[in-house]
Amino acid sequence: MKNVAFIILGNENLCGGGGAERQFADTYDAYQKYDAKNYNLLFIIDNKSLHNLNTIDKLNIKKNLIVIPELNIFPKKIRYFIWNFYALKSVLQANINLLHVCLPRMMYLPFLYIISKVSLFNKKVKLVFNATDCTISHNYKKSNLDRKSKKMIFVYLAYMKYIDFKGIFSWYESFKKVFGRR
Repeated sequence: MKNVAFIILGNENLCGGGGAERQFADTYDAYQKYDAKNYNLLFIIDNKSLHNLNTIDKLNIKKNLIVIPELNIFPKKIRYFIWNFYALKSVLQANINLLHVCLPRMMYLPFLYIISKVSLFNKKVKLVFNATDCTISHNYKKSNLDRKSKKMIFVYLAYMKYIDFKGIFSWYESFKKVFGRR
């Protein structure tokens, strides 16, 4: 049976919606209850993100959860570096065949770059990018953006440039029009 994983790390809180986090958590919870599974679904998540989703009654099924330590004693940049190591280790140990990047974040870039460019132990992990930010395609060509919007556009462009994704999913038609493969 193939191993498929969702990954969400560094989700400090669910303010601002948390719609994507809820969507992937609901998908995971529903699939774990399903009897006729075609693949093994895992969820790679850190303690804080898991706690945030547990408080709204999500990800309560602990089977196939790979929980990465919170590591709050370290500054963010060091914590992100360690999370990249843990994420890579988790993907290798769990023998992941397909990894869904649920929320694009710059901190994943080193880990995803390694996975997309290197055959690890004669195994290539397929990566899927889930475009979950509804503002990206609308703000893509605007010049007067706030810092957060500029950063997210930079992250999306870095993902498109440096990571070899086998699939890019979005439920936003405008995203498909702006970033769709031609």
